[in-house]
Amino acid sequence: MKQLLVAVLACGLIWSQTPAKKAPARKHTASTAQAAQNGQRWPLKEIRVQGMKLVTPQQVIEMSGLKTGVLAGQVEFDAAREHIYQSGCFDLVSYAYEPAPGGGIVVTFEIRDVEQRGAWRLERLPLDPKAYAARAAKTLQCFGDEIPITEIYTRRMSDLAAAMLKEKGVTEPVVAKFEAGLKEGVVAVIQPKTPPPNIAQVNFTGAHVIPPQELQRAISEVAVGTPWSEALFRVFLENAIRAMYDSVGRLRAKFPTVTTEPSKTNSGVVVNVTVDEGPVYKLRKLTIEGAPLPDEEVNQLGGDAFKNDVPVNLSVMGVAMNKILARLSEVGYLKASYHALKKIYDADKTADIAVTVEPGPQYKMAKLDIDGLDIESEPEIRKMWAVKTGDPYRQGYAEHFLSQIRERRVLDFLGETRADVKLDDTNALVNVKLTFKGGPQKLDNRPRDKHGDLKEEKPMD
Repeated sequence: MKQLLVAVLACGLIWSQTPAKKAPARKHTASTAQAAQNGQRWPLKEIRVQGMKLVTPQQVIEMSGLKTGVLAGQVEFDAAREHIYQSGCFDLVSYAYEPAPGGGIVVTFEIRDVEQRGAWRLERLPLDPKAYAARAAKTLQCFGDEIPITEIYTRRMSDLAAAMLKEKGVTEPVVAKFEAGLKEGVVAVIQPKTPPPNIAQVNFTGAHVIPPQELQRAISEVAVGTPWSEALFRVFLENAIRAMYDSVGRLRAKFPTVTTEPSKTNSGVVVNVTVDEGPVYKLRKLTIEGAPLPDEEVNQLGGDAFKNDVPVNLSVMGVAMNKILARLSEVGYLKASYHALKKIYDADKTADIAVTVEPGPQYKMAKLDIDGLDIESEPEIRKMWAVKTGDPYRQGYAEHFLSQIRERRVLDFLGETRADVKLDDTNALVNVKLTFKGGPQKLDNRPRDKHGDLKEEKPMD
């Protein structure tokens, strides 16, 4: 028996694999293919597993269904490989087998974990998430707070949910869908196959500082009429409602419970939100760094929004920061932005706000082209253009310039005008092209003095 085994395996290790996308196993040499056709099997002396990080070798062996001491060959190893792959925990499973010292055979499985992992949640299913997680931990390999994000694995989770529903007498088809989480990455959502109902109404309880009616108006504009999804609805809460509490210093406002019930007036659902408004936090310290402006000017633009020892109002601060960005755009910083971090001190109910301005490059005026004017008018228009080559370009200046040309009636019979502003991001330069077209022939109604001469126009800033 030993001599026959060595002869069959004389060409070396025999490999076979199942990649993430199903593909035929690797072809073998003539001798190994003949051995497979003959169904040759040998005593399985040892099972080795390598490559995985998230499960133990013993867990993989249990997935394979193989046991030492039995007769095994390529047919059994192919089946074991498929069992491991169908767990959904791995995106590559391959194996090799070779003679064992003293007779028999050794098989080695090479495993590669699924790289993308994410959270999971149940949605619109009458199942207790804790009970579901406890069952899944016993029946699904590599289950935890994060799971492999694969169709195979989430199908197994859906099947488990359907089985638990059936035990309750509910025959609800269950599917898994992937979506982006609010704070985490991809989330596997286990939910009914039937489409979700639309949100018909939103109610708030626990709101006092901000009347519930105001909260309802704000959330209704974005949420009512959209398909129900708790994750998406919480995004609405963060964007529409939290900003309202941040504007009155309630930096720890929470929405601990969100429940739904069928609407009594239509086919949608009513969403009930519990609000924990939390205490008022005062501004202890505000720092603004990175703005290429004098501190006095920054503070002047901020005004009362930057005062300390008053309730934090992030909304007003945001308005003030937009004024600072607008000022920066007037001196060439056309792509300025900022980000803010808050540090909350619960002991004395205060907060520090640290704002970092990212001004970006300062764009300079490069070339001015003028199209549509005659040789007499063009030089005059160029003289009026106040931003010279090399000067910081002012956001919106070209459009303002054309509006002034029209309002002051600098040109007779002026029709359409257009400003094309192109940014050279590589060199932080601005190229402007002004286009003028004639309009209907009308009487010259430009302002004149008592002698009939055109009045001198003030230069445009």
